[in-house]
Amino acid sequence: MFQLYAYVQSQHDRDLLGAIAEGVLLYPVDADVDQFVVIGGQRYRFLTMDLGAETRAIRERLLSMATHHG
Repeated sequence: MFQLYAYVQSQHDRDLLGAIAEGVLLYPVDADVDQFVVIGGQRYRFLTMDLGAETRAIRERLLSMATHHG
């Protein structure tokens, strides 16, 4: 977690996107978790994914992770 935090914080002042960068920890388990916390103004998400699911479901989950901002 600290390594992810350090990386996201190092991006903060690099460019316009650095200010809205967020960190994601992705765990391969058969459970549905999508939680977040804001630390130092940056958002960190904790997500799970069932790698035993069909390829289409895995793809859709990954794409939703990249586009979900709510």
